[in-house]
Amino acid sequence: RGGGLFGKSRKAKAAGQDDSTFRARKLSITAGDQEFQDMVDATFAEEEEEKADVDDGKLYAAREMNVGSRPVSLQNEKALPFKNSVVGTYSCHGIEPKLTRAGFQVKAKINQDRGGVQYPFGGRKDMAFFCVMDGHGRGGEKISEYCMTYLPKYILEDARLRENPGAVLKEAFVRVDNDLRKKLAREAIYAGTTCVTVLAIGDVLVIANSGDSRAVLGTVDPASSAVTAKDLSHDHKPDSPAETARVVSMGGFVSAESEEEGPSRVWLGQAMNSCGLAMARSLGDHALAAVGVIAEPEITTHKLTPEDKYLIVGSDGIWEFIESLRAVELVHSLMHSRGPKDSSADRACRVLIEKSMIAWKNNEGDYRDDITGLVVDLGALFDPDDVQCMTPKTMGNILGTKF
Repeated sequence: RGGGLFGKSRKAKAAGQDDSTFRARKLSITAGDQEFQDMVDATFAEEEEEKADVDDGKLYAAREMNVGSRPVSLQNEKALPFKNSVVGTYSCHGIEPKLTRAGFQVKAKINQDRGGVQYPFGGRKDMAFFCVMDGHGRGGEKISEYCMTYLPKYILEDARLRENPGAVLKEAFVRVDNDLRKKLAREAIYAGTTCVTVLAIGDVLVIANSGDSRAVLGTVDPASSAVTAKDLSHDHKPDSPAETARVVSMGGFVSAESEEEGPSRVWLGQAMNSCGLAMARSLGDHALAAVGVIAEPEITTHKLTPEDKYLIVGSDGIWEFIESLRAVELVHSLMHSRGPKDSSADRACRVLIEKSMIAWKNNEGDYRDDITGLVVDLGALFDPDDVQCMTPKTMGNILGTKF
């Protein structure tokens, strides 16, 4: 539905096409761009070598799904930070109709989504990092890749991580956005990315969000078996009151959502003849920074209880047509209604994305956004023996700090 600049509602459909004709396009877990890779290598070379005695884990990217075939893991399960039964990670490219000499044909889009898992984090086996980015605009995949690569690195560099993780996450987002003004200055004018991260520290979740990707908690009542969903992040739609107030106060204009024009957008002016962005916060999109589009994330926290069973983190390719509760119900049914071989986070994540693909087909025909999701079995995430007890002061700092 056009989250990027200048995007409009995607209702175009190509006649005579079906899912079997979609061209499968597997993308690398890296940007697939030598210029970008050289830039990453050069930046790492300029910075000090990290201490060898601390295991900060490796960032593992979400696995790519191919349409019409069973997805193949990009890494051996023994090398992954978590078993597939505990954490499932998948990403699927979008599609769009394009006019060719042979008429309209459905073509695969470049996957601008990114998702990742890093564990252990900060040298601790009771700390894990999860992230999903949804890039948009020309070169948006470079921006989401840069954010996925550097955000956890900057978080780990901050000595305040254990005492004030919310402040660390907030500053890391802003630091990455400032990087984009230098490292990807051309792309970051009219392209950007959403970013939602979840830092699990024992039984506490610290969530940072900028944009309209989303983190959702699934809870199961032990007495009634009732399933409920709680949004751990808030979508930063332009027409949200707080977001609108900031944009308007800085001279921007927010258009209303409509069937003809698509979602609500932030514009440079009321004439709406320049840049229009379907979110009020993002990393990049610097053409709209002067009118209140900010990278600074909203920070929320949650202390887990035994009833909290699942964590779902996803791009809006999931949430466009699937409500949070429906996603949690689906994950719960897949992880507890079948045999042990089928009750895995990996399978639940794959099916959730497949259901999202069907929803896009039913609602938008031959257009589909990129879709990325992470599903986590919270009860099996950490070994209880590895969880470090927090002092009351530290716990109070994390849960009680106003960001």
